[in-house]
Amino acid sequence: MNKYIYRNKLAVVTGASSGIGKVYAKELAARGCHVVLAARSKDKLDAMAREFNRQYGVEAYALACDLSKANAPRQLAEQISELGLSVDILINNAGVGTYGRFEEIDPEREQEEILLNTAALVDLTHRLLPDMLERKDGIIVNVASMAAFMAWSKH
Repeated sequence: MNKYIYRNKLAVVTGASSGIGKVYAKELAARGCHVVLAARSKDKLDAMAREFNRQYGVEAYALACDLSKANAPRQLAEQISELGLSVDILINNAGVGTYGRFEEIDPEREQEEILLNTAALVDLTHRLLPDMLERKDGIIVNVASMAAFMAWSKH
């Protein structure tokens, strides 16, 4: 992989405060990519942004948001726009999973999961893709779990 193709690009990474999202953000920053770190944990994002700026010399923006809320993707896209940023890479990584007997799962929690795992991904992609298409340049990665393809049963 040519690590220089990421230099001076801007990536938005959702779910950036931990797990795969944190690894994506760090690897992109290490390759010279500026990053917008999006997740619920403002303190973690701020610390990551400072670390990436110090260690890799990139601009890192910590934008706390809860993508399980209906208007969050719009608000995130607006914040990015207000900062005057042009997105080159979108890593749709934020997601959660519940399992168990359907009738025992909290319906509100399940609706938040649907908003986060599906609606936020689609909404944010719709909001950021047009500029990529106009420039004829961009990358979108949708991260999913193998658990999405498994049937869970509790006997």
